[in-house]
Amino acid sequence: MKQTIPRGARRFVVAATLLVATTSVAQTMSDTLSARYESGSIATVEMAQKALDEVGAERKVVESTYLAEDSRCYSRFFTTPCQEQARERRRHALEQLRQIELEAHTLQRRTRASVRDKELAQKQKEDAADALVREKEAAEKAAQAKAVTPGPAPTAAEVQAEQKKRAANVAAYEKKQREAAVRLRERAVKSAP
Repeated sequence: MKQTIPRGARRFVVAATLLVATTSVAQTMSDTLSARYESGSIATVEMAQKALDEVGAERKVVESTYLAEDSRCYSRFFTTPCQEQARERRRHALEQLRQIELEAHTLQRRTRASVRDKELAQKQKEDAADALVREKEAAEKAAQAKAVTPGPAPTAAEVQAEQKKRAANVAAYEKKQREAAVRLRERAVKSAP
C-alpha cells in the first residue's frame, strides 16, 4: 500500500527545506566572506571597495533570509524561540559583515588622510616658494624706489598758493555748515505746532 503525505504537509516540508537551505547558504556566504576578508587582508582601496560591494549584497541576502525565517516562525506553535534563533543568526551574520566593513572603511579613511597630507605638504612647499618669490620682488621694488630721485622741492610761491587754496576750502566748508544749520532751524520752526 502506498503512503501519501497530505498536500499541506508536503508544502510545509518543501518550505522548511528551502528555508534551511537558504539559511545555510546565507550563513555559508557570510563565513566565506569572513574567510576571504580576514582581519588585515584588505590592503588596497580597490580591494576595500570590492569588499564593501560584496558586504552590501550579502547584507541584503542576510536580511531577506531573516525575513523568510521570521515569517516561517509564525506557522509554529512556539513562535518566540524560533524568532530568537532567527534574530541570533542574523545578528551573528551582520556582526561578521560589520567587521569587514570596518576594516574596509578604515583603509579608505587612512588612504584619504595620507593623500590629503601629501597634498597639504605639496601646497606648503609651493606657498613657501611663492613667499620667497614675493620677498625677492618686494626687495627689488624697494631698491628701485630708493634709486629713484625725488623731484625738485616746491618753491615758496607754490607753498603760499597751496595754503591759500586750503584756507578757501575751509571757509567754503564752514559757510555750508552754517547754511545747513539755519535751514535745519527753519524747518524745526515750521514743523512746530
